[in-house]
Amino acid sequence: MKSTVPLRFNHEFGRVYKRGKYYPGRHCVLHCMRNGRNVNRLGITTGRKVKGSVHRNRIRRLMRESYRLNEMNLTTGHDIVLLGRDEQGPLTCSMMESDIVSLLKRAGIWMDKGEEAKGGESDR
Repeated sequence: MKSTVPLRFNHEFGRVYKRGKYYPGRHCVLHCMRNGRNVNRLGITTGRKVKGSVHRNRIRRLMRESYRLNEMNLTTGHDIVLLGRDEQGPLTCSMMESDIVSLLKRAGIWMDKGEEAKGGESDR
């Protein structure tokens, strides 16, 4: 994760939840807001509704890998929180990746190939 630093503290997550916008998907929920910096900050979490620590950790690993594979296509200057959802049945990396990419496009963070890295969505 070259241009991404982690969100580490509870108040940072809370700020994104409270002030940011959210985009629900099938396998995860994206919360995001502008941060006024030239790097993205990423937080990955799963709720306790996802039963079993092995299952929660697998969902977090899949989200982290999907983000890593697509990081170069994102505009900078956002705080992003990915919240994993419980999925019945097998969940593959390609399923998670397609869900995350569609959420990033809806949020306006996705940068198409011909576009300059100038910033994405307009937030409050």
